[in-house]
Amino acid sequence: MGDGLDTMKYYKEKSKVKNGAPTSEVGLTLTGEIAVGKFVDRDRPDYQSMMRAQYVESLGDRYVEMADLEEPEMECVCG
Repeated sequence: MGDGLDTMKYYKEKSKVKNGAPTSEVGLTLTGEIAVGKFVDRDRPDYQSMMRAQYVESLGDRYVEMADLEEPEMECVCG
């Protein structure tokens, strides 16, 4: 492909915007066009929310979030 500029030009030439296209129709091939755009738009919970729900389901009352724990008092023993 050459240097970075050549690579950018290649991808710009091969890319075609296909917003909302079914994902089954936008596969990549070595010589074909590259479909770009917004294919799927759905609301999903973030990773942290999903993990919290999993912990609550698995551990029940034993699960305590770190934010809920009291920090132990620290004493400075600097010289």
